[in-house]
Amino acid sequence: MIPKRQLSRRQKLLKIMWVVDLKTDHLSYVIDFKHALWAEATSNVQA
Repeated sequence: MIPKRQLSRRQKLLKIMWVVDLKTDHLSYVIDFKHALWAEATSNVQA
């Protein structure tokens, strides 16, 4: 990880999160596993 103070003024941090979805059967065994990496970048645009 990079400390926030080492970023230049032009660089921005991204919000990143792993999203995991498990499907189970009636005995609680995993039958399907899906995962995705979700990232959000926000910027302020001047009009």
